[in-house]
Amino acid sequence: MGHSTQEHLALACDLTVITCMDFRLWNGTLERELHFVYGESATFDLLTPPGACHRLVRETGELREQLLDDLGMSVSLHQHETVAIVQHTDCGRYSYMAFESEEIERVTLAQDIHAAARVIRRRYPNVTVEGFIAILRNSRVVCLESIGIVGSAKAVPSRRNQARA
Repeated sequence: MGHSTQEHLALACDLTVITCMDFRLWNGTLERELHFVYGESATFDLLTPPGACHRLVRETGELREQLLDDLGMSVSLHQHETVAIVQHTDCGRYSYMAFESEEIERVTLAQDIHAAARVIRRRYPNVTVEGFIAILRNSRVVCLESIGIVGSAKAVPSRRNQARA
């Protein structure tokens, strides 16, 4: 049985957040930072496979396709056109890279966000993709750095340059 138009609108949310499953992101800090950026009343779907952005960029096959299919389901069911990709420092999925410095790590994470946005927009050209890097210290998010809008079908005003430190 289908939903009425009014019921269907009630299922709408503001965006989908694609991020890692890492428990250190989910002690309240990442959610707080996302609400700071998108507004206290913002609602979002969460897609949290291990090393989510890494999966989109550096892997191929079934797991990547499943993540893209899940994103399509979110966008279709919940009627939004915004996707936020949140990478984080000290991600186990990137441990094989043995970054020489935090700066090199952040540059690599930002490059992967841009590459992931291209992957997403090839499949879903009408979505706007925004990128963030969650800086972890002592097992918690201490800062959510905005990479900005990294893919858009239309001109979109930029969000705040950086979330709270």
